[in-house]
Amino acid sequence: MNIILLAGGKGTRLHPLTQDIPKPMVPVVNRPWLHHLVEIVSVLSASNIRCAVHYRWEIIRDVLLSRVKGGVPIELVLEREALGTGGAIKNAAQGIDETFLVLNADIVPGIDLRDLLRFHRDSGAVCTIALTRVEDPSAYGAVELSKQAQVLRFIEKPAPGKTSSNLVNAGIYIMEPKVLDYIPAGRAVSIEREVFPKLISDGLKVCGFASDAYWNDIGTRSGYLRTHWDILNGRMALRFPDSSYMRDPGQNIWVAHGVHVEPGARLVGPIFIGEGCMIRSGATVGPRAVLGPHVKVNTGAVIRDSVIWSGAHIGANSLIEECVVGFNTIIEDSRTARAELIRSHKLWENSTTLVTV
Repeated sequence: MNIILLAGGKGTRLHPLTQDIPKPMVPVVNRPWLHHLVEIVSVLSASNIRCAVHYRWEIIRDVLLSRVKGGVPIELVLEREALGTGGAIKNAAQGIDETFLVLNADIVPGIDLRDLLRFHRDSGAVCTIALTRVEDPSAYGAVELSKQAQVLRFIEKPAPGKTSSNLVNAGIYIMEPKVLDYIPAGRAVSIEREVFPKLISDGLKVCGFASDAYWNDIGTRSGYLRTHWDILNGRMALRFPDSSYMRDPGQNIWVAHGVHVEPGARLVGPIFIGEGCMIRSGATVGPRAVLGPHVKVNTGAVIRDSVIWSGAHIGANSLIEECVVGFNTIIEDSRTARAELIRSHKLWENSTTLVTV
C-alpha cells in the first residue's frame, strides 16, 4: 500500500519554535515526530511512503531520510507553493493507481489503521474518513453520518445546537484513485471544503469510520504537551529513543545513559530525561517533564508540566511551568515562565544533537 504523509505545514501555532524546524519534526519524547509516525503506519506493510513537504523541507530531507531505519522507501514530494490539503494529496499521489492512505503529519493517531482499511474495503466507499469524538466540535468541523456510516454533511465550526454530532475529521483517509479526479491540479485545494462535498453531491460513497481510540493534535502548545503526558502515562504507546535508560516503574521515571543528577536534586515522575543531562543540587524536575539530550538544569530551578528541547540551559532558581523550551535556549537565572513557547533569539554556533533516533 502507498502512504502519503502531509508534512508541509508551517506550524504557525507553535511559533517561534517552528522557525527552526517544520512542525512534523518537533521532538516527541526526544525523537522527531515523523520518526514515530513512520513506525505507526508501518503496520500496513507499506510499499512506499511519500511525504508531501513544503516549509523547511530540507530538514525533513536531512534528518528523516538519514535516520529512519528499515526497508520501506521514503520519498519526499516537494510543493513549490503551499497547495492545501487537497492540492498536496494530488501532487504527492501522481502515479498511484490503487487504494492509498493519507495522514496529516501533525496528528497522533491511536487508531488501528488495519481496522480502518478493512472497514473501507468492506464498505465499497471511494473514500473513508477516520473520525474522532470530541466534547466540543465548534473548534473543528462536525461530520454527520447516516446509520450506514455514510457521510451526510460537514458542518464547519458549528454553533451550539446546530448539530448533534460530536464527530470530527481525524485527518486520516483511505482513498481510491477516483478521488484524485476531483482535485484540481496546480492550485491550493481544501480536501474538506471542496473535494469531499463534491464527491457526496455527485453521488459517490464517502464513509466515516468513528473511533474512540486515542487521538491528539501536536500543533498547539497544549496538544503537544498533552501528547507527552499521555505517552508517559501509557495512554498512547510509542517507542522511546534507542538509547539505554533506567526506569523506576513505581515513579514513572526514565533516565537515559550519561545523566548526572547531583545529590539534593529531586525527580518527580512521570518524567523522561535524555542522555547527557545535568541536574544540579536543589533543582526539581517534574512532575510531567521531558528533558532532551544535554539539557542543564541549574541549582534551585523547578521544571514541571514542560518539555525542554536538547541543549537548553535552565537558569538557577527559575520556574518553568507548562512551557516548551526550544533547542539550545538559555533561560536566565530566577526567571518565571508559565504557558510559553520559548526560543532563543540567537542559537549557539555549535548546536547540540537535534534529536535522538
